[in-house]
Amino acid sequence: MKISIIGSGYVGLTTALALAHTGSSVILLDVSEDRIVSIREGRAPFYEPGVDGLLSDHIRKGSVRATMDYQEAINGSDLTFLAVGTPMDSDGRMDASYIKAAARSTGEAIARKGVPHIVVVKSTVLPGTTEGVILPILKDTGATMASIAMCPEFLREGSAMEDALHPDRVVIGCLDDTTFTTLKELFEPTDSRVLRCDPTTAEMIKYASNSFLATKISFANEISRICEVTGIDVYDVMEGVGMDSRISPQFLRAGAGFGGSCFPKDVSALIRAASDKGMKTPLMDSVMLNNDIQPVHLVDVMEEKLGVISDKRILILGLAFKPDTDDVRETRSLPVAKELSTRGGVVGGHDPQAGPNFATLMSDMRIFKDLDEAVDWAEVIILMTEWPVYRNYPFGEKGHLLFVFDGRRTIDPKRLGKIGYWAMGSPL
Repeated sequence: MKISIIGSGYVGLTTALALAHTGSSVILLDVSEDRIVSIREGRAPFYEPGVDGLLSDHIRKGSVRATMDYQEAINGSDLTFLAVGTPMDSDGRMDASYIKAAARSTGEAIARKGVPHIVVVKSTVLPGTTEGVILPILKDTGATMASIAMCPEFLREGSAMEDALHPDRVVIGCLDDTTFTTLKELFEPTDSRVLRCDPTTAEMIKYASNSFLATKISFANEISRICEVTGIDVYDVMEGVGMDSRISPQFLRAGAGFGGSCFPKDVSALIRAASDKGMKTPLMDSVMLNNDIQPVHLVDVMEEKLGVISDKRILILGLAFKPDTDDVRETRSLPVAKELSTRGGVVGGHDPQAGPNFATLMSDMRIFKDLDEAVDWAEVIILMTEWPVYRNYPFGEKGHLLFVFDGRRTIDPKRLGKIGYWAMGSPL
C-alpha cells in the first residue's frame, strides 16, 4: 500500500519502518526541517535500538522518504496515519493542538486531491477525539471523501522497533467495513490478533492499558515501602505474586517510579478528562501520588543511611526514564536530582545516551560523558536506570566510594566489597 505518516517521532518513524518492512511505500511528513534532513540522511532524530539500520536501508531502497509538504504526502498515498504528539499541558490535560493542526492540513490536502482517502489516528487521544474532533475538522476542510479510523499504538520505548514489527495485538476502531478490511490487510503480515471496535472504544483501550500498567507499578512500589519497614524483600514477595496466572510478573518490579512519554501524561489526561465530566478517580489519583512519593522516599532513605547529604558528591547513573532510549520525559532521575540539590548535595549525572537531553532539564547539574571519570568524582552512587554498562561496572574496585543506592535492583552487592549498598524494596 501507499502510506503517508504525519509525525516522525517514536510512533511515526517506527510505524513507517515496520510498514515498509512488510512491503508498503511510506512517505513521512514532519514540520521540523531538522528531523526531515536527519531522516533523509538515514539517521533517526532520537535513539532507539534497531531504528538507524532499518531507516538507512529503506531510505536507500526508496521505500521510505521524507517531506515537509502535505500535498506531496497526500497525493503520494491512499492512507494517512496521524502520529503527532499529544503532550500534557500545564494543567495535566491532553494538548490536542498538534493533532488538530495536522488534521486540518491533512484535510485540506485531501480536499485538493479530490479522491477517497483513509485517515487513521495513531496518536494517543482521549475517547471521543477521533469522531468528535478530527472527523469534523476533516469535513470542515472539504475532505468529505475521507473515511476515518483509530488504531492506537502499544510501543515500548527501547523495544519500539520490535513492537512495531511484531505487535501483540492490533486494535482497529472504525465506522465502515471497507476501512476495516483495508487496515486488517495492512497489518496482516504481522500475524497479530486483531480487534475491531468503534473509534471511541479504541481510544479508551489505549488509556486503560497504560493506566493499568502504571497502577501495577505504583502498587508494587507501595508494597515495597511496607516491605522495607517490616524486614521483607519486596522482590521475593513479587516473585510469588507474579506466579499467579491471573496477575503475571510484568510491571511488578519495585523501583523509583515510572516516567516516559506515555504513562504519566496518559494517566493524568484521563484523570482530568474524568474530572471535567464530574467523575472522581481515587484509584488513578493514588497511582500518581505514589509515583511522586517514590523519588522523595529514595532520598529520605539515602539521608538516613548517610547521616547527611549536604556537600556529598552524589552521582546519578541513568538519566533516561528507562534503558535503550535517550528520552528524559518525566524521568524519575529529575525529581531525585532536584531533591538531592535542595538538601545540599553536589549532584552529577551520567547516561550512555540521555546526558544532553537531561542537561536541558537541569542546566546547573554536571553531566559526565565518561563513566570512569564520573565514578572517580563521586562519593555516593545512585543507580536510576538499568543500563547494562552499570550492571557490569567494577564499583568494588573503587575504594573511595561510600555507598551505592540501587533504585532499579541492578547491581550485585557481592561485587561491591566493603562499599555500602541498599536497594529499593529491601529491608531498611
